Amino acid sequence: MTFQQLEYFIEVARTKHFTQAAQNLYVSQPSLSHSIQVLERELGVPLFIRSSGKKVSLTSYGKAFLPYCKSMMKQLKDGQQILEQMHKPMSGVVTIAYSYVNCSSLIPEMFNRFYEENSYNDTSVQFIVNHEQAVFEQDVVSGKVDLAFACTKSFDGLETMPIYSQELVLMIPANHPLAHKEKLSLYDIKDEQLLHYYAGSNLYNWINEMFQMCSLKPSISTGFKDWSACISYVSLGLGLAISPRLPVDTNLISVVKIDHPMNHRNVYMLWSKAKELSPAAEHVRQYCIEYSSKHFNLLGE
Repeated sequence: MTFQQLEYFIEVARTKHFTQAAQNLYVSQPSLSHSIQVLERELGVPLFIRSSGKKVSLTSYGKAFLPYCKSMMKQLKDGQQILEQMHKPMSGVVTIAYSYVNCSSLIPEMFNRFYEENSYNDTSVQFIVNHEQAVFEQDVVSGKVDLAFACTKSFDGLETMPIYSQELVLMIPANHPLAHKEKLSLYDIKDEQLLHYYAGSNLYNWINEMFQMCSLKPSISTGFKDWSACISYVSLGLGLAISPRLPVDTNLISVVKIDHPMNHRNVYMLWSKAKELSPAAEHVRQYCIEYSSKHFNLLGE
């Protein structure tokens, strides 16, 4: 019994088709069929029911054998990955999730510099960018995502570290009477219609706290799951928005500073408490920490 025979068996079981399996594996169909026949003779039982048509199905023996083959193949691949990491500790994929609204400039700035300063060609960073309502903290806890960047200060099962102090600004329609101001307080906009990110988000809660600090209640209208839709509404003159600095068309939207003690908030890096990071992911984590200490001023906590 060979690794190749098991690989062929699993693929035929998946496709239920010898010709399709051969094409997927880049081998000839007669070669694949012969390999499966040799495996069946060695096991002493038929693995497939072959009909007059091209489709095949698993016998009861094949169904019983398949999960063990898949498990063994996974263990072999896991072992291969361990050896690869030992031989090339910086090899592998590092998965990073972040929300565009929080990190539109942070992540490109930091990782463009990362690529310039590191020659680890075997380290591949894969980014998952959320443009709308999404909660990815649980994916970090489980290890599905290695690192994430969010304004989540604490979450069960996660380690968090402040990385970046994010400024909040007012997005105002360019033809609005307040659009020419350099700085505005919340008292200046207390009667304005305020557009916001979805209720319950970190930003939504932060803005409510800002108004509460001034003993004000915001006049909130539409809540958006997609931040680009919110900015589009601002450009249409349908309200104002408090948001992190985002790329906007300045012919349509004016960006005005906010005069308020909470006009900055920290963005945190998140990673799992239970799942150990790979050497490559740990290297990226350390780089982000060092980069933050050199380039960013954080809020005291």
